Amino acid sequence: MTDWLDYSIPVWHPIAVHVPVVLLPLAAVFALLWVTSAGRQWFAPMAIVLALAVAGTAFAYWTGDAVYQQSEGVPVVEDLVGIHRQLGRIVLIASVLSFVLTVLSMPQIAAIAPAARRRLRLLVLLVVIVAAGLSLVTGHIGGIMVWGEYTGE
Repeated sequence: MTDWLDYSIPVWHPIAVHVPVVLLPLAAVFALLWVTSAGRQWFAPMAIVLALAVAGTAFAYWTGDAVYQQSEGVPVVEDLVGIHRQLGRIVLIASVLSFVLTVLSMPQIAAIAPAARRRLRLLVLLVVIVAAGLSLVTGHIGGIMVWGEYTGE
């Protein structure tokens, strides 16, 4: 009856990877709303989601080696782990960069001209979209490493 209390998660990566795959596209939606709307009501949700996405992306990246050790030698893993790891690193860098740019876009942090602030908002949007898209590609490659390629059968 108490066996479920004794359960421990052997590797966190398969759980952690869902954070960037969900939160970065959500942050991209909030960034789009923030850039296209006149109001600032989308800034706080975007910044909060981005902060959580950065933390989740970092956790997913740093837990990847533990799951690799369990599947080392599997041909599909050996074929794809290099690109998966590299894309994960790029997603982490892009998510951190988008958060830093978001913080810099705050009037309380940086005194910049309104036109420059608009360009900075567009840059945030672009970087978040790139991070979101790459998180989906990275997740897809990770899924192939776990489940194999879909053959239609």
